[in-house]
Amino acid sequence: MAWTTPGTATAGDVLTAAFWNEQVRDNMADLRSYQNRYARAKRTSSTITLNSTTWANVDTGLDLVMNAAAGDVVEYAISGNVASAAVEVYFDVVTVVSGNPVNSFALDATPANPPTSFGLQGFLCLNGVTRLLSGNVFRTLVSGDISAGTVTLRLRYATGAATNRSFTASAAQPIEVWARNHGPVTT
Repeated sequence: MAWTTPGTATAGDVLTAAFWNEQVRDNMADLRSYQNRYARAKRTSSTITLNSTTWANVDTGLDLVMNAAAGDVVEYAISGNVASAAVEVYFDVVTVVSGNPVNSFALDATPANPPTSFGLQGFLCLNGVTRLLSGNVFRTLVSGDISAGTVTLRLRYATGAATNRSFTASAAQPIEVWARNHGPVTT
């Protein structure tokens, strides 16, 4: 809905709850609860060994759950360190319903196994290079991404070969992920 100029009140006017409600309803795109529209998780111990040539969960303890509806735009971000090794690592974020991956941020579809893409290009870790992994991605949610008014976001990975690569997790170098639901966004 396009923005409309709020009604004006002059000295002596009686401002009622109905007047205010009308202004809010007409000028706010989404009045669902703003609680639980941001989520954050951090892993500070036990480095993760990445070595799956099919899409696998990085750590379900990093899952993010927040209120959502179809048409909402969610932003997912990450900060972490992937140690150097002679293997590429691909990362992607998926929506999860009933424990199962539904839609990939990279593909806007269920990710295939073995991988048919390199996941999110901004999260790609080339072989032989230590990668300070950071960045954010956006996705507009569809009804299949939502369960009971919430969306679950999960970080997944695949490696180019069955070779170990370390995803550092320590107090000094945590893996941190966070997400924000921007609500319905129009351009």
